[in-house]
Amino acid sequence: MSKLSKKAKGSSLKTVNTKSFSKTTRHKFVSIPNEDVNNNRARAYEYLAF
Repeated sequence: MSKLSKKAKGSSLKTVNTKSFSKTTRHKFVSIPNEDVNNNRARAYEYLAF
């Protein structure tokens, strides 16, 4: 946990965004309707735009 907290302190918003984005892309391989995956991807891009 201490390693993670140190990383979180030093990490920028971008790294957090990419982590959440990779999570949504990983769901692609799970049996989820394409619409949901596309919505998640659009949301991630929206998040990155800020």
